[in-house]
Amino acid sequence: MRNACSLLLILFILATTTSGTTYSIIISNEKILNFFSCLLSGDVNYTIPSSPFFHRMFHLSAYNLRITNSFSSNPVAIILPGTKEQLLASITCCKNAPCEFIIRSGGHSFEGLSYSAWNHQLFVLIDLMNLNRVLVDIESKTAWVEAGATLGEIYYEVSRASSHFGFPAGLYPTIGSGGHIGGGGWGLMSRKYGLASDNVVDAILVDSNGRYGLTPRGYRLQVSAIQD
Repeated sequence: MRNACSLLLILFILATTTSGTTYSIIISNEKILNFFSCLLSGDVNYTIPSSPFFHRMFHLSAYNLRITNSFSSNPVAIILPGTKEQLLASITCCKNAPCEFIIRSGGHSFEGLSYSAWNHQLFVLIDLMNLNRVLVDIESKTAWVEAGATLGEIYYEVSRASSHFGFPAGLYPTIGSGGHIGGGGWGLMSRKYGLASDNVVDAILVDSNGRYGLTPRGYRLQVSAIQD
C-alpha cells in the first residue's frame, strides 16, 4: 500500500457570451475594425481567416467535424491570450465587437459549444491553449493550473513533482481543465474522492466584462489522500 495525494489549482476562466448580430460584410463594419485595433493596442495575439495558420488553429482542438467543416461556423478571429492581462484585454475588446465571443479550453464539446455560435451568428473564439501553466507545490499539496492546461499536462507536471500525488479527474489527456472542471469533472477516482470540481479550494475568476472576480489569489484544488 502506498499513499498518494490529489492536488491542483485552476486559474479558471468564467466568461459568458454576449448577444451577437450577424453582418454579411465583416471588413466594412467599423466596429470590427475597432475591435482589431483594440486587440493590437492590448498586445494580444490573434489570427484571422486570411492567415495560413487560421484553419489549422481552428481545427486543432475541435472534435466535431460536422461543425468545423461548416463554412458558416468559422469565427471572425481566433484570439490566443498568453497571460491573464491579455485575457482581460481580449474580453474587453470582444465586449465592443458586433458579435459574441466564445471560450475554448480543450475543445471537447461534441455539441460544438466551445467553437461554434448559436444559429450560425458571427463570433470570436478565445482559445486558452497558451494559458496552460501548471505550478505544483508539494509542500502545500496544491497546484496552480491555468484553464488552458489539458488534463495530460496537469498529470505530467504532478508526476514530475512526485510519484505519490495525483488528481481525481478524467481519463483523456487532451481534455481542457477549464471546461472539464467547470462541468464537474468525473474520473475513475471520483467515487472515493469526488469530482474534480469538489477539490477546488480557490479561484481567480474573470467575468464577461473583463474584470477579476472576488477571489484575489486564484483557483486552487484541494488535495486528498489516495490509497492503492
